[in-house]
Amino acid sequence: MWLSNWWATVPTWAKPVVLAFALTVGWGILQAIPRIVKATIKVWKWMQTRSDGKVLRIMENATRNAKLSHPGKNLALLPFAIEELAGDVKRSVKSAHKSLRRLEDNGKVHEVQHGKWCLENRTQREITDERWNRGRMRGRF
Repeated sequence: MWLSNWWATVPTWAKPVVLAFALTVGWGILQAIPRIVKATIKVWKWMQTRSDGKVLRIMENATRNAKLSHPGKNLALLPFAIEELAGDVKRSVKSAHKSLRRLEDNGKVHEVQHGKWCLENRTQREITDERWNRGRMRGRF
């Protein structure tokens, strides 16, 4: 009951002050929305990078260990199966696949067979050229 009639209890001389305060607070909240969205996106990307890094770290450590155990030899490394990677990071295959796709977009890994992934050792230009020459835009530019 008290909250429903609070405006009537405000003295007439103070109503402009209360209204100005409410508008100032509302305007401040509206101005903060873009910063909140930007910070939320930044945190989301950080979380994705963190989870993607776990998958990449497993691949890099396995490659490093193989090279250290056979120094001076040129090794042909076997591709990593997505099921094994998902088991190592204790995530679903779908989640590990999403991480690998994001890492592929960043040029860190590439899919050599369906469900088999290798570390990337190509430049970003080579990746982009391959996508344009092999994809739907082939020969248009």
